[in-house]
Amino acid sequence: MNYILNTRCILGGLVTGAVLLTGTVAEAHGGHSHEEEGGKSEAIGYEKASIIDAGIIAERSGYSASVALRFAEDSRHFAEFSYRVSERYSNVFASATYAEDPGDPAVLRFKGEVPAEVRKEIIRFEYPVEAVGGARYTALELQQYTARVHEMLRETGWTQIVTSATDNDSVEATVYAKGEAKLPRLPRNVKVEVSYEPIVEDHHSRGGGNILNSGNGRICTSGFSVTKGGVHGISTSGHCTTMDKYQEPDTLTIYESDNEDSHYGFWGDYQWQSTPTHIDPAEYFARTNEIRDVNTVSNWLPVNTPTCSFGRTTLVRNCDEVYSSFVIATFNGPTHWFLMANDNNFSQPGDSGGPISWSTEADGLNKGSMTLGGSRRQVWVRASLMPTAIGASVRTK
Repeated sequence: MNYILNTRCILGGLVTGAVLLTGTVAEAHGGHSHEEEGGKSEAIGYEKASIIDAGIIAERSGYSASVALRFAEDSRHFAEFSYRVSERYSNVFASATYAEDPGDPAVLRFKGEVPAEVRKEIIRFEYPVEAVGGARYTALELQQYTARVHEMLRETGWTQIVTSATDNDSVEATVYAKGEAKLPRLPRNVKVEVSYEPIVEDHHSRGGGNILNSGNGRICTSGFSVTKGGVHGISTSGHCTTMDKYQEPDTLTIYESDNEDSHYGFWGDYQWQSTPTHIDPAEYFARTNEIRDVNTVSNWLPVNTPTCSFGRTTLVRNCDEVYSSFVIATFNGPTHWFLMANDNNFSQPGDSGGPISWSTEADGLNKGSMTLGGSRRQVWVRASLMPTAIGASVRTK
């Protein structure tokens, strides 16, 4: 069982290991113009959705459309393969990193020797994959180490803290404090940057729609349609409060929604609302007038995996790559674990809760932005952890 990917092991490996943790235990612009809201929306499936997203990557990166499509689809295959490897060899699995550019190798790292079966499997792949041993930590050990570093920074007075496990046996962090704070003595493989400005910001049916308050003011963006115990609804961020209405973007129809459950803390930032008078199909708005099926939910995404976002403030679908697959953040009170960070930030206030996805696969929900590794980065929560956080699951076809 793997800490990154399996929530039962997360609880066993970390929550029960609280003594080890010393206390309390996350525009590469596609160039597309803004479509007008209120028009006819097009429902599309996997093949067309993949071509559209690959086109955004190609335009931004300078690849041909065919190369970008193959590169992105190989990344999803690698993500699923590395997920299975991490579960099967959790005692030695260290990290998985996808290729930075087409033709570069993806890399699997292990503490100790590379399992012989892994070497046999990667030979059959049509894209290059390297498997190397000698990592200092397993994935679980590095993330526990990251948690200890985070707690040490919290204990020395920093009010906003973002820490991240890297794919090279090290930890990076950014800290901010309104008052007096000092850096503790830390190991050499921990890099800390001190910011003099706040480093974390939450960016306040079908997914990708408008979530409204009683005065019909838009608060956030909806993520994906969800279900729990036979009741259907819509998801968004847990920090999006005072909401009681949903607006269908293509028809501009407004109807009531009921808050069912939310979570803002350990597991991340989630909320779901039921819509008693309407059906919530397994579909989401990927752009202003483009509806897509939701066919699958990703388990996790390695570093460099392409993923895309959409929100009702930016009104543009942006695609980027994963910067970190394990981020811990403390601000506004609670500490969030299991956050994902992308290379850049294309999110603005009002985009919170919007869908993070590739083609017809749901990856997660937009949370906001954080400063990490010297840059402002978009941060999101994983859809695969939603059942653990709030008991609801993303609906799929």
